[in-house]
Amino acid sequence: MEWLTGSRKLNEEKLKVEIERKNRLLAKMRKILDLRLKHPFYVRSLATIVMLNIGLNSYFGKPQEYEEALDLLIDEMENTPVDEEELKRVIPLVWAGGTGQEFGIYEAIDQAGGAILGLRSVPFKDYREDVPPVESLVRYVYDNQGAGAGIYARQVIEQEIDKINACGLILYGVIGCSFASVDREMWRSYFHKKGIPSINLEGFFQIGAPTGQLLTRMNAFIEMLS
Repeated sequence: MEWLTGSRKLNEEKLKVEIERKNRLLAKMRKILDLRLKHPFYVRSLATIVMLNIGLNSYFGKPQEYEEALDLLIDEMENTPVDEEELKRVIPLVWAGGTGQEFGIYEAIDQAGGAILGLRSVPFKDYREDVPPVESLVRYVYDNQGAGAGIYARQVIEQEIDKINACGLILYGVIGCSFASVDREMWRSYFHKKGIPSINLEGFFQIGAPTGQLLTRMNAFIEMLS
């Protein structure tokens, strides 16, 4: 904190204001995620990940403008008629890895006609506003629903599968991470027994255009689901 602010004293009042802002934005992002179930192609998978990762973490450096943009998007989606043909065409998918910089993979999913409508890392809960701000921050981190053993994350994935009536599961992890590899194999086996197909992908935070191999695999997976 001293390195970041130049002081060892924490401005708890400012932190309280930011927690209140974050809770408003979390609620608005959850609203957008719910609206995507009716309008799966209105905001595509890649754009959704950017709004979640960069938007909720940095507000693109402009918190007020970011919140106004979310409000406009919610208004647009709420007032857009549902396209029944679109709902028949979409292949709803759950992303069961972390969401980092795999922009090419999200783009490949969009190009293949899929839509990531469920996420293991959805912001399920708010920061508590009935406790001191620092305690609220700590509780948010350590009470995270997806933290801990793989079985807890599996419960989150299963909730998302049921919520969106998913056709398939995308298991993604960083190459060489043995812990994540074990979890993905456990999830693959568990959901295979429940009749949920999955594809297991590994990469190094791929940020460029999708590779030909990736596009081929993703297209084949989504074509199989359709």
